[in-house]
Amino acid sequence: MGHFEFTYIAIDDNLADLDWIVKEASKTRQLRCLGRYTSAQEAMASMQGKPHPDIIFCDIRLRDEDGLGAGPSLARFCKLLVFVTGLVGQKGLVLDALGDEHLQKPVTCDQIRMRVLDRFFRRYGDEIPMYVKFDRLYVLHRGDKKYHAVDIAEILSLTYSQNYVEVTVRTNDKQPIADTVRYTVRATLAYAFSLIEPTGLFIFVNKSAVINMLHHGKWSGNDVEVNGEVFRLLGEGKKSFMDYIKRYGLGDGGNDGGT
Repeated sequence: MGHFEFTYIAIDDNLADLDWIVKEASKTRQLRCLGRYTSAQEAMASMQGKPHPDIIFCDIRLRDEDGLGAGPSLARFCKLLVFVTGLVGQKGLVLDALGDEHLQKPVTCDQIRMRVLDRFFRRYGDEIPMYVKFDRLYVLHRGDKKYHAVDIAEILSLTYSQNYVEVTVRTNDKQPIADTVRYTVRATLAYAFSLIEPTGLFIFVNKSAVINMLHHGKWSGNDVEVNGEVFRLLGEGKKSFMDYIKRYGLGDGGNDGGT
């Protein structure tokens, strides 16, 4: 779990539904599929003697077997058992089958985030340094061992050093230099970036730094300023930055693109 991905398998005898849940789970950027199966028995046979997934998604009604009936056995192979159904009023049956949660078809990425990952985080929170919920980044700060909710748009930068990511957040819009707070979390920069990259606001400027392009200030061909702090533009980071500048017509190096 070096990049803090969580693993899962999916079980459904409807191949279209199976493809759908894998597609929606991939959108979370925090789940990695270990396998797809059309029966619970096939899934359990494949997991014998292998690392077990964190989460199992299983359809309630399978063609040749009862998904709920397989629940107690499936529960031994995962941390979280999630039943999937097109039926309503199944909560009691899910609990009887040792299911932790149930999702209504068609399953969506938002359902998985709010119902499955949220429950997983609350149960196994000490394993998760950062996660995203409702456009906020939750950071498990090294200093007080508590989660801090951060508005993603207010993040100025993320920097990496010696196994820790430092998240710098703007706390006001004071000009020219805003007040900030910094949170330090044990994680990789690649993992942190994967959580916020879908916003389209952040780019790597070098191997150790990611900046929010909403807040960039003056720049040259070698560096860029963010809230008074200077970041080197190196390698692929330099190319990514210049591509972003050209794509959005942000002018020359004297241009202050910050807010």
